[in-house]
Amino acid sequence: MNWLKHRPLIVFVTAMGAGILIVGSYSGSCRGSYRQLPAGIDIIFVISTLIFLVTLSKDNPLKHIFGAFSFFLLGVLIISPIALGEISPDHIKTHIESSSRSAHNIEGYVVGAPEYRGKKTRLYVDVDTLIEDGEVRRSVSGKVQLTIGGDPYYDGNDDTEKTAIMRGDRVSLTSRLKQTRNFANPGGFDYEWWLERRGVLVRGYVRNGTLKKLSAGTGLLRYVDELRLRIGGVIDSAGVENAGIIKALSIGEKGYIPLDKKESFAKSGTSHLLAISGLHVGFVAVIFYLIFYWFLRRSETLTLAVDVKKWAMGASLMPVFIYGLMSGGSVSTQRAVIMVTAVVAALLLNKLREVYSTIALAAVVVLLISPSALWDVGFQLSFMAVITIVYVVPILEGVVKGRGEEGGVKHRGFFSKVRTLFFVSFAAILGTAPILAMSFNRVSLSALVSNSIIVPLVGFISVPLVLFSAAMSFIWEGLAALTLRLADTSLSIAVVLVEFFAEVPYSSIWVTTPTVFEVLLYYIILALFFGVVKGGSRRRYLASMLLISVVVLVVNVALAHRSINYRDNLSVTFLDIGQGDSALLEVPESNGRVVRMLIDGGGFYSDTFDTGRDIIAPYLWHRGIEKIDYILLSHPQRDHAKGLTFIADNFGLEEFLWSGVGELRDDLSKVLKERGVKVRFMGAIPQPYVMNMGEATVTVLAPGREVRKKDAKGKVDLNESSLVVRIDYEESSILFSGDIGERGEAEILADYRETPGLLNIDVLKVPHHGSRNSSGKEFIEALSPSVAVISLGKDNIFGFPHVDTLKRFEDGAVRVYRTDVDGAVTVTSDGNDIIVKGYLTGTAR
Repeated sequence: MNWLKHRPLIVFVTAMGAGILIVGSYSGSCRGSYRQLPAGIDIIFVISTLIFLVTLSKDNPLKHIFGAFSFFLLGVLIISPIALGEISPDHIKTHIESSSRSAHNIEGYVVGAPEYRGKKTRLYVDVDTLIEDGEVRRSVSGKVQLTIGGDPYYDGNDDTEKTAIMRGDRVSLTSRLKQTRNFANPGGFDYEWWLERRGVLVRGYVRNGTLKKLSAGTGLLRYVDELRLRIGGVIDSAGVENAGIIKALSIGEKGYIPLDKKESFAKSGTSHLLAISGLHVGFVAVIFYLIFYWFLRRSETLTLAVDVKKWAMGASLMPVFIYGLMSGGSVSTQRAVIMVTAVVAALLLNKLREVYSTIALAAVVVLLISPSALWDVGFQLSFMAVITIVYVVPILEGVVKGRGEEGGVKHRGFFSKVRTLFFVSFAAILGTAPILAMSFNRVSLSALVSNSIIVPLVGFISVPLVLFSAAMSFIWEGLAALTLRLADTSLSIAVVLVEFFAEVPYSSIWVTTPTVFEVLLYYIILALFFGVVKGGSRRRYLASMLLISVVVLVVNVALAHRSINYRDNLSVTFLDIGQGDSALLEVPESNGRVVRMLIDGGGFYSDTFDTGRDIIAPYLWHRGIEKIDYILLSHPQRDHAKGLTFIADNFGLEEFLWSGVGELRDDLSKVLKERGVKVRFMGAIPQPYVMNMGEATVTVLAPGREVRKKDAKGKVDLNESSLVVRIDYEESSILFSGDIGERGEAEILADYRETPGLLNIDVLKVPHHGSRNSSGKEFIEALSPSVAVISLGKDNIFGFPHVDTLKRFEDGAVRVYRTDVDGAVTVTSDGNDIIVKGYLTGTAR
């Protein structure tokens, strides 16, 4: 307690964070409803702050109590406009809520540097004008996130010359705007809240040629964007191999880095090198400090008159600020600049020993500027890495030096610095591992060694050369090109090392999502362990607490493992994956252990977004699921098959089931072969194929007589050739119907009309996402389901589900659930009763 008493900023920033977290969590739990703070919070804050200020200079414990309370209320108040702010009547969101599916014509100003993201550019526009019917201009407000095909350029109005879009430019565009929305599955990334924290409630896609610049912007940010564009041009013209990485290190533009290189950096645990963070900004500060210090030391008069070290430290902040501007001023860069500034300020004030207070001060400043940063993974990683380094490294150094003195060995010079760098990497990895596991479900086992080698190479060689070449590009392009080639050489060496570590077996592993309780236990165990290593009079007490914490963690993990892998009922979860199909079937075996089958895997046209990696896998990891026994593919179309490759590659798949009609994707076939997965062909010729899956039975009803159905053009109709399977669990039954339409339904009715036991079901996965030409009246009457589930994307361009289809289900007294409305839909059965639960809408029998 005395330790905290003399470091009140730690208590205050913790209280501030608690206030922000509570209100932000409350906002997420009631999104879409009316939200406001209780009246009088601001008045209570003022009174509490006044009491705190009055008692500040006194040795009064009340100052800590009222200080913490004031900071708590401060956190509540600064996050409220973001989390609980009401939408103004003229906000663009209120105009698109009741609009048709037609495109919107809008005008506004570009805010935020354009972000290139591999064949697409992300742009943010503050909208002020909505043009309706081609001529009626309506005043609106609000920030819109836009995705543009191609790079941050557009074709001019009168010629083919490409003109850059920059901050401050006024633009007009045509886009079909949508409200922001998550894929509503347990454990999914809260993209809606991520955008809301940035003031974005609406997003849209802009087709080529519809974005027009009305006028160019002015001011500092516009000038900075012009400089960044020039630097990017010099990098492109230099013909270097690692142009994408150089752009990331110089102007903060990561979109030009090839996806395979990004994956290698992620596997080797060095992906943080590709984003401008505290590491890069810290290197800039150290390098320029050494340069300024060297120059100032040249003057004997100045050296005698002032503290040149402090002058050099202060001067190093200017290039830090410039670097922050030139790199685009992203949230992570702003945070890094603030942290480095806080450290330099502590050095100038001789307060560096109060390092924890310095870290707390930096956190207060960051949260005051951007209170929603508390949810940013970069914020969590940065501060946890620094805290762990500050706590762990001195303990490790003390242990090593103590042993060295006993053995008569002195730890000095180069090897001492190498050892310290290794300890820093070790501590940072220990501190950030749980956050990486929670946020990305990935842990790099080679990160300790790879970072110890690659970070110094990139930090002390590549980054200085890149920054020097960027500066020289405005003075002497020939020298800039030369230094760029030197930087490229150093980065090529770094990439070779990265790829080497990435290819080491088990270099990187995917992990299930730890719970908050498990993460807290991890940090408690970490603190207790190094407390024991440090020694002192409390070692025995700390060792006892460490043992108890480890036992609690082991028991918790064991209980969680049993609850995940054992159950006594059938469960099917129809995942919300947008326009496509994917469902997880879970069935108990006789011993209670669960067998799992994934039926279809969805998929989008985008090469940068993978349904399997970005939607299905996070759901499985959130559930603690590490293994899928079977994958069943209804038919090999993109919206059913593209997301299966990642699942087949990373979840211990044993069997892959499909009809053999059509062709599998090349990447999926390759993974199935490399993983040694058994491929089984299923159909209904000459009779329905039947297999046992745990305590359930899987029966294939189609494709039957016409396995390779032809469409009007004479091509195989993959939709009508979909696998149709019936799942029976005691007295309950579910039918998965793929994308069959009228022809497929008619064939099933003709083949099994005489065996009604195969047709009558409880739950129907609605065929072809509820299209007009599926779910015919006779089909619904023959099946007589009590529940129907439609898997589809919200506001999809096909207009699914069709009103006629919904009317047919209504006439048949069938309860309809939709993934675009209910989110993930989970159906459970004990063998008799069916319970249906929508992730967004709750439970119904």
